[in-house]
Amino acid sequence: MALAEVICNPMSVWICSAYKLGGWPLSFYTYSAFGSVTAILWTFIIYETPDEDPYISSNEVEYLKSFDTTVGEKNKKISVPWLSILKSSAVWTVVIAFTSNVFGFFFIITEAPIFISEVLKFDVKTIGWLMSILGIVECLFALLSGVCADFIVRRELLTILPTRKLIAICSMGLSAFLLICIGFFQDSAILCLITLILAFGLLGCYNTCFMANVLDITKHYSSVIVGIMTCLASSTGFIGPSLFAALLKKKNTNDQWYLMFKIIAGIQLFGLLIFLLFAKAEEQFHSIEENISKQEMKSYNSINDASAEVVDTEE
Repeated sequence: MALAEVICNPMSVWICSAYKLGGWPLSFYTYSAFGSVTAILWTFIIYETPDEDPYISSNEVEYLKSFDTTVGEKNKKISVPWLSILKSSAVWTVVIAFTSNVFGFFFIITEAPIFISEVLKFDVKTIGWLMSILGIVECLFALLSGVCADFIVRRELLTILPTRKLIAICSMGLSAFLLICIGFFQDSAILCLITLILAFGLLGCYNTCFMANVLDITKHYSSVIVGIMTCLASSTGFIGPSLFAALLKKKNTNDQWYLMFKIIAGIQLFGLLIFLLFAKAEEQFHSIEENISKQEMKSYNSINDASAEVVDTEE
């Protein structure tokens, strides 16, 4: 996604400026065409199981199967423990934290061009390149956070959960701090811009703390929880702009902008606090197969114990 931001923002400015080619409507046709091509490629080159994929070797298939015994089993029905998932504090903790993160992400990605134009007084073409820089910085922080977390865990400096919390502090905590600081740099457009870019980039660390935490609490139902997270977090895409519009009331003053940055920072700090207090890293939901295996093992042990008692009695 960050790579798309890097490429599409300056390209959109160029397309909108190409009046001879139709101007801004052409940008919608261009990205629609890209989406259609992607959907076609996905249809023909993505396969349901590794065994069906002609583009990977048998060694790769065996490697994938070594991590999950269900790999390669087609049309296998899996029972999802919906009630347990919806009642889990660990799930709602990561959902709230992720939604708070995405709230800030959507606000900056959608409203930052207006702020940069109306308050910082940059022209449209420059804004396209600046938004591209936002994507580059986000990508760098995302990669750096993953490397740092891996280093910390491998060297056993911290365990998994403290590492997740440390990355969350560096991400949402520092980002919220920088958003608040923007109000103190009103006299310098460059300082405001640098602070905004860093605040946005730090939000890119969410994969290392929140997304990875989903795999910590469940490996079997992680896709279900990610679906819930994404669904709820996406709602901030229209809640944020609505709040923004109500706050500005068409006046568009600097003080209103800086108040909005403080509100976003407060939402991020709330999500961070919830994550620090209630996040877990232990497996929360065991698969049906695991439960059956445990029951079979108990039955097997019971039979062995009963047999042993019979033998002892006969002796």
